[in-house]
Amino acid sequence: MNGTTMDFVPLPVTTPLHGFFWTWGLPILLFAVTAVATWLLYRHFAGRETGE
Repeated sequence: MNGTTMDFVPLPVTTPLHGFFWTWGLPILLFAVTAVATWLLYRHFAGRETGE
């Protein structure tokens, strides 16, 4: 750019998601919710007869 160099300064980055809740609590909670939802869907459709 017109013979000049642009020096880019990296922005400071800090993650807002840290701590016990975000690394252990939330993943376990999400896994439990999906496991229960899957089981409920299975129970809902398992009792149905397949058509002819």
